[in-house]
Amino acid sequence: MTNKVDKRNRTVPDRRQFPVIEGYKFLQTIARSARSEVYVAHSAELKQNVAVKVLRVGPHAADDDEVQRFERERLSLTRISHPAIIDIYDWGHGQDFRYIVTEYFASGSLELRIRNLMTVHDSVDIFVQICGALVALHGAGMCHRDLKPANVMMRPDGRIVLIDFGLAKTVDGGTMLTNAGEIRGSPYY
Repeated sequence: MTNKVDKRNRTVPDRRQFPVIEGYKFLQTIARSARSEVYVAHSAELKQNVAVKVLRVGPHAADDDEVQRFERERLSLTRISHPAIIDIYDWGHGQDFRYIVTEYFASGSLELRIRNLMTVHDSVDIFVQICGALVALHGAGMCHRDLKPANVMMRPDGRIVLIDFGLAKTVDGGTMLTNAGEIRGSPYY
């Protein structure tokens, strides 16, 4: 990865380039924020496309709370196995980043599906599937805390999958990374 120099003469990583992770050929960027990116990559081992979520770490990137959230997301995903909860395939770290490799959903999200006309039957079916996923999640002692149409992915057969466990919390309390009065996620949902 090449670096550039900002106006205050500090070296800042150039995030336009893909990270280098052995066994993955990066194809495109799906989403980008100030400190993280999600990519589509091809897994040589799995022989299929996957999603790779990358959190930048270091002096110009994620703070300790963000790293803890990222690790909590990874641990949450490894704790539960259910057809409607995203599968995690791999995780690790590079010199200036951490990553999680998960399923990739070429069919898109429920948010995209809602933009098209849906029958009442399809709407009820999707609602029931989401409820089933939440029952499994809550049964494992977890709360998603960011359920919204963009975090519900669609498989080609119409089955749903919950993604984005970055704000998930275990019911046992655990470490609080959200302060009282702090709003994270999507409050309108």
